[in-house]
Amino acid sequence: MEKAMFRIAIAVLSILLIGAGFAFLADYPAEIVLSLPHWRITLTPAAALAIFLAGFFVLWLAVLVLKIVTAPFFWPSILRRHKRAQACQALSAGLLAAFTGDTAQAQTLAKEAQSALPADKEPLTALLLAQIEDLRQAQKPFFTCAEHMRRSLNPQKQEQAAERPNKSSAEYLAMLRAGSQAGAGGKGGSAMRLPALTALYRRRQAAGDNARAASLAAAAALENPALIWASMAAIAAEIEAGAWDKALELYENFAKAWQKAAKRDKSGHLQGALDYYRQVLYCGQARALFPYHPHQARQIALAAVKICPAFVPAITLAAQILFHLHEWRKGEKLLQTQWRQAPHPDLGRVYIKAGGLIDSPAKRLERAQNLAALTPDNAVAHRLVAKAAFAANDDILAREQLDKAMAQEPDRQGFILLARLAQKHNETEQSRQFLAKALTAPLEKAWCADGQKLAHWQALAPISRRLGACQWQSPMPVSIVAAADLQFFLQPQPEQPAATAADTAGKTPGNKNKQSLPDIEKAARGVARIEPAKQTGRKQAAKTKNPAYINVDNPGVADKEE
Repeated sequence: MEKAMFRIAIAVLSILLIGAGFAFLADYPAEIVLSLPHWRITLTPAAALAIFLAGFFVLWLAVLVLKIVTAPFFWPSILRRHKRAQACQALSAGLLAAFTGDTAQAQTLAKEAQSALPADKEPLTALLLAQIEDLRQAQKPFFTCAEHMRRSLNPQKQEQAAERPNKSSAEYLAMLRAGSQAGAGGKGGSAMRLPALTALYRRRQAAGDNARAASLAAAAALENPALIWASMAAIAAEIEAGAWDKALELYENFAKAWQKAAKRDKSGHLQGALDYYRQVLYCGQARALFPYHPHQARQIALAAVKICPAFVPAITLAAQILFHLHEWRKGEKLLQTQWRQAPHPDLGRVYIKAGGLIDSPAKRLERAQNLAALTPDNAVAHRLVAKAAFAANDDILAREQLDKAMAQEPDRQGFILLARLAQKHNETEQSRQFLAKALTAPLEKAWCADGQKLAHWQALAPISRRLGACQWQSPMPVSIVAAADLQFFLQPQPEQPAATAADTAGKTPGNKNKQSLPDIEKAARGVARIEPAKQTGRKQAAKTKNPAYINVDNPGVADKEE
């Protein structure tokens, strides 16, 4: 309303100004003289203005007549532009309808869009048709019951009512072929190939066809290395095939595509992520080369340490390679430097085993004490010394160090080791108390990926095949069933009947303490094994044979059977 009033006011003001101008020319007569050779033209201002307006009108009329005369030549192009604009609107609405799941509306709009934007020339039209086929397959179970009912009521037409094949893959393949025909490396061809490769990759991955999914990802990564999903999937496939050089080549292409964005990122997070995955690849390649080419593995491992000196898998691997090549001082210095900054169990384990199998348990205990002296009053250092002392049969030192460690950071592994020490000295009741505390104690940290506890660090996750997904964290807690089984073993056992002379005749004094040992070992096994499917109740746990022994280096993990 305000705009309309403003326009009316401007029109009225313009009319008043024009009228005032004509009144001024009428009140003050004057002459306009135009002198030409052999001509002299004298006009009044009103007459000159009238001639100017008449000329302007004649020119406008001539342009209008020219447009009318030439309209048949320009009318088809005008119609094509109008039709293309309508097709673009239909294509946009069709994509939105396909996204919301309205198959009928999307199909109608796709036919309207195809009239001016055919699928072989417009990538979005081909994508819309493929999405419509995906919707049909996704909605197929909705019509299954009705289809079966119609077939049962009309058996004669069962052959004619055959199921329609899945056309969505064919649509994506058509997009892929159309993109290839548009020109390899061209923008038009890439615009059609990449959506088709993405859709086909997801379809193959959902079907569990990892081989074809990897080939599609490699093709997409070759088309556009900046695609994270394509590059990472192709790298994972190369790693599983053992082609570390090819995996690194793919990653360098990926990092090069993201280099400009990393330079613009002032926070440095993107560059840190690129360096992390490069370090993970270096560690994996060095680990694969270590048994066969230790000198080459040494260079790669040290390059990984140089990228980030705080990455524990790179440090431990580099130290192991240096110890293997008899570079003792350099390996020890590498471990000691990182131990001072952040003690880690893997650093301590590699350090005390630097001498290999030739070192005695006493020698390893000495090395553990020397390393622990660098970070006094640290829970990780106390645990390291306690394990080494337990292996060296120094129970007093092991108990002392374990008490200090458990006072700072109690965990299940420590309580199990305390229970073993108590059982070793025939303190059965105290051993049961330690195992009871192990039920509610937090789990010790380990390398985990995809919710699984791994024996050691890995470059790829075992299930999702994600690069660099292995993290140092606490694994999933023990199941309720396993905890109930353990509680059953911790309950007071009924008194055994007095043994007869025939029963005790064949027993030696050394066998007296073994009567209560199976209960402790079964309880330890109940804590250690996180396998709910195998622990189904008290009867199965009570009937379990071949009790597992606890590994000193990793208490709570069953490693061998009798």
